[in-house]
This record gives sequence, structure tokens and C-alpha cells, in this order.
Amino acid sequence: MPVENMPIRINAGGDTYTDLSGNVWAKDANYSTSNTYATNKPISGSSDPLLYQTERWGKQFSYNIPISSGTYKVNLDFAEIFWSSPGQRVFDVNIEGASVIKNLDIVAQAGVNTALRKSVDVQVTDGILNLDFLASVDNAKVSDIEVIPSSQPTPQATPIRLEAETMTLTNYGVESNTTASGGKVVSLSGAVAATGTATTTFNGAAGTYNVVVGYYDENDGVGNFAVNIGGKQVDAWNLDQNLGSNAATTQTFVRRTVATGLAINAKDVIQIAGTQNQGEYARFDYIEFLSPNQTDSTPPTASLSATNITTSGGTSQNLTVSYADNVGVNVSTLNSQDIVVTGPNGVKPSVTLVGVNTNTNGTPRTATYQIAAPGGSWDAADNGTYTVSVQANQVSDTSNNYLQSGTLGTFTVNITSGNPSTTPGVWDSAAKMPISLGEVSSGVINGIVYVVGEANNATLAYNVATGTWSTVAIRPFVGNHQAAEVLNGKLYLLGGLGGGADGKVQIYDPATNKWSLGANMPFAAGSSSSAVINGEIYVAGGIIGSSTTNQVAKYNPSTNTWTVLAPMKQGLNHSASGTDGSKLYVFGGRDGANVVANGFNTVEIYDPATNTWISSLDAGSSLKPLPQARGGTGKAAYLNGEFYVMGGETQNGGGATSNHVYDRVDIYNPQTNTWRVGTPMSTARHGIFPVVYGGEIWVAGGGLKSGYGNSNVFEVF
Repeated sequence: MPVENMPIRINAGGDTYTDLSGNVWAKDANYSTSNTYATNKPISGSSDPLLYQTERWGKQFSYNIPISSGTYKVNLDFAEIFWSSPGQRVFDVNIEGASVIKNLDIVAQAGVNTALRKSVDVQVTDGILNLDFLASVDNAKVSDIEVIPSSQPTPQATPIRLEAETMTLTNYGVESNTTASGGKVVSLSGAVAATGTATTTFNGAAGTYNVVVGYYDENDGVGNFAVNIGGKQVDAWNLDQNLGSNAATTQTFVRRTVATGLAINAKDVIQIAGTQNQGEYARFDYIEFLSPNQTDSTPPTASLSATNITTSGGTSQNLTVSYADNVGVNVSTLNSQDIVVTGPNGVKPSVTLVGVNTNTNGTPRTATYQIAAPGGSWDAADNGTYTVSVQANQVSDTSNNYLQSGTLGTFTVNITSGNPSTTPGVWDSAAKMPISLGEVSSGVINGIVYVVGEANNATLAYNVATGTWSTVAIRPFVGNHQAAEVLNGKLYLLGGLGGGADGKVQIYDPATNKWSLGANMPFAAGSSSSAVINGEIYVAGGIIGSSTTNQVAKYNPSTNTWTVLAPMKQGLNHSASGTDGSKLYVFGGRDGANVVANGFNTVEIYDPATNTWISSLDAGSSLKPLPQARGGTGKAAYLNGEFYVMGGETQNGGGATSNHVYDRVDIYNPQTNTWRVGTPMSTARHGIFPVVYGGEIWVAGGGLKSGYGNSNVFEVF
């Protein structure tokens, strides 16, 4: 029989445990057929990590807990201790037959091996508390369950959050978004009407609340929102902040307080009205109701410690932020979205939280963040001042006071070019390759330019410091038309045509001068587009047999696994591709088999944060197309915040040489969405793979006429 007015605490998948506050968590019980799992991995965000190191899991399972009828607060604790990426586990939770948590993606909301709590107020009328866990992707899970009678005070009021995608929608559609609290947002993208509404009723107890909303303010048009509660408008505002991106990401996410001390009744109607303008699609995430009964109203403060970068070759840089508060910092609110770093030309390197000096709440607390080099490694192209800013409503104290946005400080990158003999702004000749190659693939590791290609199986290595060539180990599957990326000091060749390279992942380690193989690609293409973003390799399109695919996937070297992603709008091969550190850009290219064609001027951009593509071919698109349609341009070199698309070939397109190849250089600025013409290449050619090192663009080999061809030309811009 249940015990009156006493909390019930269950350690799911584990044995009896006494936490640091002296609370006893009972051995797992009252569950339906399911499974358990445990780990010894460290858990962040909790002073009692052992509670999160066990779990009960299953495709569908339940807890049926005997308890006195009444009102309770149910706290459900989770931590993702098995999977490592968003989207690998998604599930719902029903309590007493009502849906209380929809599409929970623990990694998307909290990260890996990090504590996450969800709280729900429930009414039990039959003496049994029923909890149902139902998976839509992989399996559902829970780490522990806490049931507290409503008459017993809880340490801290739990906010009531209503997800927009669960509301009644008019004109609005639902989009997947890994940065959103429920993995989804509502958006007017694709809607015929300019205005949409999301409507629901308040499901909490009547009382006085502070009201906060979460939404995205992108750098597109000027949309607006209006919030009505109980038949009255409580706030309205325009979407016109300059947050540095035209996509719905953590960078453009905003939390806004729309009302304080607002009296709300149960079942009051809540309506959010959004208006789109141009590419501003009024994306809305949630509305949240917070208890105003706080004795502490002072938010935390933050201070930065960052060192300047003067040495090339590193792939990242750590900095620390110390958070202090008059009561205590809530360490569970610290994550990779706390800060944003902005460099020259608006470049925003990815930021990852790598550690906190202690996992318990208190003051001060020091967080260490890792900043990824924009081009894969620090070099003179990254020179300039980088501003570190804290984002609003990310870090809170134990009284739910949130730190607001502001600049914390700066650090500088000042690296001397590795090749001072060249002249800025012009093309120079470097030492010719000892072997002629075409359809080149290339990468730079620690000042060495590695080159492979068609017409020879050699792997060439050029030492920038000494200006000399050498040969290193031959790749296992020769082939050609291979996508190439450098990650963690290794050269990755992805796919290719012929030589058994189709679908292969070949990995060269300069430290051992050996090649190894990774997991095969999910589609065996050659001449694909590629980029490294946040430690994963993205591959898009390419040639399979006699046609071009629009398939896309990403490779995680840490787990040696592939994940299939949203397809391209238009399948392309022989394109110029690159990244600004956050998105994959694909310029031009062609379709069909591996035959010369005039190609396209298409621009396609993939956003990993939303798993979506945009294209210059989209109806009403503002993306400026490539000024000269063509393929055979290889890599789009990213230098000083701009993409360089150079060379290429055509069947009979304009502007080419008599050999139907190009020397032209088109330069795209993603911040302004504009093109300009750069200094032409000294030698027109196609089948190239430009790479950036030391603030310069290095271009080796390539064909001097359209179709099959090769050369030993080596030039630097």
C-alpha cells in the first residue's frame, strides 16, 4: 500500500541508492517487461551522477506505481549514456493517459552523458500512477523517477513549457530542428499566407507567472510576433535583430520575457501570432511560465580568459569563462550554446563545451570551451580579432535568474604566412610536381600539401617550408575523382571512380605513413561535394554509374559510422564545395555521367542544424547563382570569409579558352550574398582541388584541356 504524503523515488535500472541530500532511491520496481543498461561514464549536470548511470529502456514500457489518489509533481530524470548524436533516440512520455512529453531527444536538449530533468504536475484518481514510455526512434528510456505530493514543498518551482508544435496550428507548419527544445519548431516557410497562429490552453494551476518565449530571429526580412493570453495581448515585437545568420540555429535563438507577474487562470487561451517577411519565417519554439516567487533577483556574471593564437597548424583553441553569482551558478544550464565567437568578416567558429571545474551548483564555476579553427586548422587566413560574447538566457543561477547577452572580451589570431616569397593578390608559380596528375584530390596537414589524382597511383607530398616534393605511401584503392578532407591530422579520401575506390573511405596518417579504411559510404559515388563541420565529414551528390545522385550522408570518425541526411535539391557532380565552419556550400557542377558538359550555375547550401537545403533554384530564392556556369572546379577554397571558385571546364560554354577550360576566379561572400571576379589563374585548367594554407590558395595539377588530361603545374595565390 502507498504511504501517505511521502515522496516515492525509484532508481530505474539500479539498486537502492542514498543521494547526497540523504534521500533514499528505491531499487527499480513496478515496471512492465523491458530492459536495463548501465555505464561508468562520468555524468555532468548532477551532484548524484550514479542515478544517471543506470536506465530502464524499451520500445514501449510502463511503470504502474501504487499511490494514494491526489495531486503530485512527477520528476523524470534522463541522461543519454548510449548514443552520441541528436536524432538517434526520440520518444514520448504519457502520464495518466495524457501526453506530457513529445519527441524527447535527450542529446539535442542536453548533450551526451548530461543530466536532464522533466517535471510534470499530475492528478491521480485511481490509486495507481501510470507512466508510459513510447519510442518513435530506437528505444525509450528513463534514469530515475521521483514522485512528490503537492502538499510537500519542492526545492525549486518547475517552469511549465508548452511546445509550439503541439498546439493547434493555422497556416503554420512543423519543421524538425535539432536546436529546438522539443526537436521541432513551427514555421511559415512554404505557407501561402503571411500570418499564422499557434493556439493552446494553459495546463497549469491558476496563479501569477512570469512568461518567457523562445523563438528564432534570423537575418532575413522583418517579421513579427504577438502573444495573447486570456484574450489580451501581452506583448508584440519585430524580428529585426542582427544575430549574424539567416538560419534557425543556436546563434539566432532568442528567449524573451513577454510578461511579468501576469495572473493566469486554468484553461486560459494562449495564442501566438507570427508574420513572415521575405526569408524571415517567424519560427517559434515554445512559451514558458515561471514562478515569480523569487527572493533572489540578481543574475550571474561572467568573465573571459583567452590567449592569442600565433602558431599555425592547430585545429582548435580552448578558452575559459568564469561564472559567479551571489547565491550559486546552476551548472546544469551550462552547454555549448552559452557563448558565440565572431571573427573577421563575420565568421563564427563552432563552439563546444568540454568541461566544468565541478558538476555541483555553487560559485564561482569555470567552464572550458573549445573553439574550432574556421578552415580546419589555424593559419594566416584566420588572422584578425575574435569577439567572445555570452548569449542571453542560457546560463542561470539556482534562482532561475538568467545571464543576459553581452561581450566578454576578445582574442587575436596573428600567424605569419608560411610562404613569404609569394606576392599578395597575384598568382605565383611553385615547384612543379614530379608527376603529372589530373582529377586531383588534396589536403594540407602540418605544412605538407598531399596530392593524389588520375594518371598515376602516387601520393605526392609538398613541404611548404622547404619547397620540395616527395612521395609517400600509395593509397589502397587508387581510383580518381575522390572527395578529400583533413580531420584530426589525417587525410580522408571519400569514394571515387574506378580502381575499386567506389564507396570506400581511405584514411592516410602522416604520423605512420600508412593508409587504413573506414566504413563504406552508404552510396558509392565519385566526384562528390564534401566538407568538415563540427568534427564530422559531410558528403553530397556525385556520380554513380552513368547518372548523378542527390544522396547526402555524414561520417563520424569517432564511431566509424555514417548517417543518411536530407537529399540535395538537385544532384550535382564536379562541383566546387566548401564550408564556412557551419554549413556546406555547393557551387555549380553538372549532372549525368562522367562526361564533359556546360554545367550549371546553381548554388546549394546545406544547414546541419536543421538538416535542410536551400537552392538558388528555389522559387523566390535570393541566393545569387555562380556567375559562370561550369563544372570541374574542385574545392571551393574558403579564405578570409569568402569562397573562391576557380578554373573548370565546359563543352561549349562562353568565356573559356580554346581548350574549353577556364582561368576565371569567382569569389562569393556568404555574409553579403554577393559575387566578385578575382585575379584569373595563371594556367587555365580543370579537375583541380584548391587548398588553403598560410593565408594562400595552393592549386596542384589538373587538366589543361576539357576531358581527360593532367599536368604538373603548381601555383599559389
